[in-house]
Amino acid sequence: MLCWPAAVCLVYSAEWLNRLGSTHWRSFATQNYFDERGVFISVLFSAPLLVIAFGLLINALRTTARLLIDVKKLQFQKEKKARDRRDKALAEATAAAAAKGESTAAERKKER
Repeated sequence: MLCWPAAVCLVYSAEWLNRLGSTHWRSFATQNYFDERGVFISVLFSAPLLVIAFGLLINALRTTARLLIDVKKLQFQKEKKARDRRDKALAEATAAAAAKGESTAAERKKER
């Protein structure tokens, strides 16, 4: 859950990290890889983090879409069951009325 914001924050801090590396490169390297434009830090640090953040975003969107589809399927099934119950009750009421010899509204219209 926190991977995406963490990756984005680290990419955002790359400029500061490049400046820090440029200032202290002698303590951990033999050459200064940290140029003004930040190509080294971008290629080796920011680019992989951006790829990971993009992958996390795509995965979150796919999961959200899948959940939306599942919820809508359940909603349609519930509506269909309710509609079937209503139709069944109406058919039973019509059959009961016909058995008693009462005419339904449709039959009364036909008679006129």
